[in-house]
Amino acid sequence: MSTIRPRYLVLGISIVMILSGITAAWLVQNNFGTVKVTEIDLLTNEEVVIHSTLQVPNVASESNPVPGVVVIHGVYQSKEWLMAFGIELARRGFVVLTIDAASHGNSGYASSNDDTDRGGVCALEYLEALPYVSKLGMIGHSMGAGIAIQTLELTTLSIDSLVFVGGGSRNMTAWANSTYPKNLLITVGHYDELFDIPSLYTSLAPVFNTTNSISVKQQYGDFNLGTARKLVLGETNHLFETIDPIIISETVDWLKESLQGDNNSNGISKGDLIYPFFILGGLISTLGLLLSFFPLITILVDLPFFQVVKKKSVSEYSIRGRMYWIYGLLYAIITLGLFLPALLLPPIPFPQNLGSTVGLWLLGSSLLAFIALYLICRYQRKESTTNILCWVDLGVDSPHLKDPTTIRKSVFLTLIIIIWAYFWVLPVDLLLALDFRAFIPLFNDLPIDPPRLFTLPLYLIFTIPFFLVESMWLVGLLRVNASDTWFRTQVNWTTRAVVIKILPYVAILSIQFVMSWLIGSAFISGIFGFYLLFLWVLTPFFIISTTIIVWSYHLTKRVYIGAVLNALIFSWTLSSMMTLAM
Repeated sequence: MSTIRPRYLVLGISIVMILSGITAAWLVQNNFGTVKVTEIDLLTNEEVVIHSTLQVPNVASESNPVPGVVVIHGVYQSKEWLMAFGIELARRGFVVLTIDAASHGNSGYASSNDDTDRGGVCALEYLEALPYVSKLGMIGHSMGAGIAIQTLELTTLSIDSLVFVGGGSRNMTAWANSTYPKNLLITVGHYDELFDIPSLYTSLAPVFNTTNSISVKQQYGDFNLGTARKLVLGETNHLFETIDPIIISETVDWLKESLQGDNNSNGISKGDLIYPFFILGGLISTLGLLLSFFPLITILVDLPFFQVVKKKSVSEYSIRGRMYWIYGLLYAIITLGLFLPALLLPPIPFPQNLGSTVGLWLLGSSLLAFIALYLICRYQRKESTTNILCWVDLGVDSPHLKDPTTIRKSVFLTLIIIIWAYFWVLPVDLLLALDFRAFIPLFNDLPIDPPRLFTLPLYLIFTIPFFLVESMWLVGLLRVNASDTWFRTQVNWTTRAVVIKILPYVAILSIQFVMSWLIGSAFISGIFGFYLLFLWVLTPFFIISTTIIVWSYHLTKRVYIGAVLNALIFSWTLSSMMTLAM
């Protein structure tokens, strides 16, 4: 009786995870058939394409028009970050249009000038023209709140409710008062890095039509007069405000009271939330897609065409004792130590904002790490005649290698993996209006337009050296002794490499979290606090990339496949995530 080889079993499990996760996310986004979800492209007056997701409940019709709400995300985000609002509002009888703001996501480029529509105006005009939409409302997170304010200044349409999430509340008295805008809800995370929460209690008082300090969750004004006001604090930071249950439930309830009144036919309470299952579905499908890479690499390297990438020369080198932690700490200081300084450097011309900054961080880290690695090798040759590092020990071939076949076929193999991933990503987006993500973006379909299409190969200039050098550290210099079985070796190497890679990131995030909880507000705030939010994206990615590095090295005894595959994934993520230069 034949048995299924583990690689094919894991591949089958990963495909089941992909399909089940996609199905779960799709069902939740469509509220199990009661909401129709489509992706549409709008045009601003400047003819900039605004990519959007439209959610229309089945109860909406010309004879039964329902409120419409425009949802706008924050900087370095896209419409998928705010899909929780769309899911919860659409199932409660709202038409929801969630947009990729101009220069973000799959939308086209537009300047950030005050008189340029960045998507809010054309989105409102589109909703207002629909025969099954009655009143209009808006939600804006962070930068999206600023776009919402700009939209109010550019449009003559009447907005009956406005929700700010982690933005829009600075200098409000310069443009808002106790009657304008109508029915204003301000929500912000208690640990938001960009807000001085105590100052909100007094600075918002004139807009809330009171001379006293504002009380949280207390309603001021009247919905019928359009003067309703409220401040809500969620137990979260700036990044996670868009999935905070307090903020989402309060937003849903506010829009119900201000736009639906007593005409809510669905009767769903504000605490009845299903969006977490949407996030869970995205997590399962994304993990399934990532999991599929490992059996695919294993299957491909065993094919006769790719046999050359499995090198027979095996290194006997291993690091011992305290040197593991000494060198590991050194690598952490080199890579993470350059992160904030690189972000503070003046930007250089690049098609995407912060793109050159991230690129210089990666390139600078890889250069310093390589120099350190070279000096360590020289030191070992000088001080010892045993356990001396050579190129094979570090997972690469000698610079004098004349035959580039190994590298060429390793790159070809990684391209097959990327094509496999895009085989799933593109149809799921086009047919189901979904992305592979677990809140934090990883795989997104890239629009076929020059700005984003050209940035991916540009990022490879920075990412390939970074992951090559990182691989030489994690599975070269910092490689420990193999265990008695292949599986135990894989687990041991992976665990150690992941810990040494993410430990400094986790330490910084833990300090920020614990200290913020102790003092009741963001411990590191302002621009430095904002930049720390990037660590929430980098940490899970580096767990994934390190696992790929170890797996591919263990199979081939070389670092090429893991380094190139990670470079392609990271470049893909940056190309789809970073904003077009404004």
